[in-house]
Amino acid sequence: RTEIIEIKLEAENKSKSYEFLTNCDDLINEIRIPRGKLHNMVRKQGKKVDKKLSESKDQFDEIFENIQAISNDFVKEIDQGQITEFSNFFSRFNSQITEYNEKIPILKREIRKFGIY
Repeated sequence: RTEIIEIKLEAENKSKSYEFLTNCDDLINEIRIPRGKLHNMVRKQGKKVDKKLSESKDQFDEIFENIQAISNDFVKEIDQGQITEFSNFFSRFNSQITEYNEKIPILKREIRKFGIY
């Protein structure tokens, strides 16, 4: 990721890109532990899985995969070198991450009823 950003972008856009990728990494780290605990609880319940627990697990999985995809797509598009206006490009990806940034605390509150903090 670093090599692509260093080679393909101008100095002013590099810092925004690194900040964006750091934000993505922080969000992934923020949901990694609760996601793992949810997976473990679902596994322990076997065939009698609580429906809400299963839905929460699926939501965390979806968010985790989407954030990874957004981060990868961001770097992939930079690597292709076809970005004409960086601010529009950045806004498109950043708005998606901002949406997840708002959604994750709500989901984390919801899973507290399962004893996951």
